[in-house]
Amino acid sequence: MAPNSVGCTRLPRQRGSRYDLRKRERFIELRAQGWSYNRIAKSISVSKPTLLKWNVELRGQIAEMRSIRLDELRDKFQLLADSRLENYGREIQKIHRELKRRNYADVPTERLPDILIKLYTSLRKEDLFAKEQAASERQPETWLDLMKRSYENQELTGT
Repeated sequence: MAPNSVGCTRLPRQRGSRYDLRKRERFIELRAQGWSYNRIAKSISVSKPTLLKWNVELRGQIAEMRSIRLDELRDKFQLLADSRLENYGREIQKIHRELKRRNYADVPTERLPDILIKLYTSLRKEDLFAKEQAASERQPETWLDLMKRSYENQELTGT
């Protein structure tokens, strides 16, 4: 073996060596993470043409690693979404408990019809109001229209 420019004997690279395998495994990981060939080349000290060749050879493994990584990310973000949903639910429950504790004595009279209309509208959106009225054979708009008219009359008369 001939010495190199520094005077050391350079061993020839063997295909399939542990060195080569480690770099290929790292290449698969980095490609699965979406790294560019140039960035990988700098990171693992392998030429871009070699990386392009590896990409063709290892396409299936890269796709599998990318799929695993995406599944992990989906699981992670789903857990975060579940956690946020639970937090929102707890806050909503706190507000409901507080509202149940209060009465409407502190609410100005002119605001009560607005609150009532919003409640009926919410019921209607959930289809609970329509089912209740159908069961008692009332027209679906009767209560809501009555409340709206009552409110409009109050605005006109100033009461």
